[in-house]
Amino acid sequence: MFSSTGRISGSTLAHNLHQSNIPVLLTEARSYLGGNVKSHRTEDGFLWEEGPNSFATQPSIVRIAYELGIADQLVFADESLPPWVNFGGKLHPLPKGQGGKGPARQLELVFGPNGVLKFGLVGDLLSWPGKIRAGIGAFVAHSPAPENKDETIREWV
Repeated sequence: MFSSTGRISGSTLAHNLHQSNIPVLLTEARSYLGGNVKSHRTEDGFLWEEGPNSFATQPSIVRIAYELGIADQLVFADESLPPWVNFGGKLHPLPKGQGGKGPARQLELVFGPNGVLKFGLVGDLLSWPGKIRAGIGAFVAHSPAPENKDETIREWV
């Protein structure tokens, strides 16, 4: 028997082991599964997701959704739009290019309509010291995170 947590990675591992007929015990300290990923519905019916990361449309995600019988519940974002972050009660668009490789796509990511330059100069998600540090970080490598400690975004910014 294998024991796993009920967070996203642990739940995925438990599902894959169960599919291979390996007994699994799924445990979670919280009253819900999913770890930091949670779904919310407002009183007027708007559904939004909360969590540290989003996921791209990957074959493994779609496969598990089909296996669990919830593929009809998948909602995919419009890839032409930027991702958004809710901070301080306000939505902030994050920089986003149109994808692809090569110099033209890199220039578009920096100078495009949802590019890094607009995000840094016009956006108010980062403080001015954070904007300066991000600008420096774009041109100069920053020191690695301390050993045996994950660096939080707050510490980095």
